[in-house]
Amino acid sequence: MKLTRTHDRGVEILTTSGAIAQRDVQVLSVGVGKLIRDGKNQILLEVSEPSMPDDLIRELMALDLVARELSGRLIILASRPELRTKIENFARPMTLASFPDRNAAIEFFDTMNAAPLGPIAGAAPAEATTPAQAGAEPTHAVSEEQGKQLKEDIRKREVDELGQLRETIVRLENENQALLNQFQTYFRERRLPTDERAYQQRIQDLESRLEELMDELGKEKGK
Repeated sequence: MKLTRTHDRGVEILTTSGAIAQRDVQVLSVGVGKLIRDGKNQILLEVSEPSMPDDLIRELMALDLVARELSGRLIILASRPELRTKIENFARPMTLASFPDRNAAIEFFDTMNAAPLGPIAGAAPAEATTPAQAGAEPTHAVSEEQGKQLKEDIRKREVDELGQLRETIVRLENENQALLNQFQTYFRERRLPTDERAYQQRIQDLESRLEELMDELGKEKGK
């Protein structure tokens, strides 16, 4: 997956190209979270693929809640109907809005800016679907309790992932030690003969060489 960033009429647009793999979930989550922390809380994520990982949808739902608290929104531009259907059916009520084209999505932000959203727990007039929104997907309100649950789910997943990371580190360290032991054993075996006859032959060769050296030493002394 590749990610590019542009902006239009005050809306930050993140465009993905290529399939979104599980390893890309954290990249997108961090990128969107940084925009929100920097005060850029009107964000459009443009996805051309027919699907995205479930974990990413959960992350985006939670980030949308954060953006709402700052009078912003995070919405999805999903050109493929399969992805819009997946997002709409992912959870009830679905809090993440999706649009079929960029013009409809930008118009949504224009309408939202003209009529500020109400509290998250209540219905937001600016979220109502109208013909002027050119096929915009309907949006739904989310309760405070659902928002807390989403954040708790994210925290729990982070703890689980940390535990899995530690287990992976321990496993890799054990595998590394095992490979080191095999490496040392291999070189010891290369240095030692594999049978008794070869061992005896090596001893004889060493003794012969030692005698030759002693003879040479004696000759040198006799000079």
